[in-house]
Amino acid sequence: MVKKRILMIAVLLLLTCGAWAQTDEYRGFQFGVSARMEGVIGSYWISGNATAGYRFNQGNYLGLQSGYLMGSGVDLQFRGVPVRLDYIHYFPMGAARRHSFILGAEAGGNYMMVQESGRSYDGSKWVIEPRTRTGVDFYACAKAGFDFNIADFTHLQLGVLWILPLGLGVTAGFTF
Repeated sequence: MVKKRILMIAVLLLLTCGAWAQTDEYRGFQFGVSARMEGVIGSYWISGNATAGYRFNQGNYLGLQSGYLMGSGVDLQFRGVPVRLDYIHYFPMGAARRHSFILGAEAGGNYMMVQESGRSYDGSKWVIEPRTRTGVDFYACAKAGFDFNIADFTHLQLGVLWILPLGLGVTAGFTF
């Protein structure tokens, strides 16, 4: 209840900020946070991510993304830390060019610890034993969505992800 109230207050404060059109091309350091839900055939995960990088002009951003993920699949549970390169191209819309359609890509790895339910036969019965393994899984995705300028210093980004080869996801976050 308290978290919902704090979130509502933060959203109202952001909405009451003065919003004005950008007159110069934006460039410089950009930071963002996002929440995601993603899945591929047989497993799904949620994650919280932060990205930091450089916006070269109104059109291009390149950054490094990391965070924390956790999920599950058939007979396994996992958690880990994603480390990825994050590229976004902005396509400004409208006469004021305040909001943008975005296309981008991410590539890197998920450093994960996986707990699996291993099955073995001990001679008289089947036994389920948990096993833990660690490793790096390659990750690549294409993304598309919208960047809404709330108040020149804060943007709301909503998007969909196509995880290669056979996955989908959604993301929502803020950039500063």
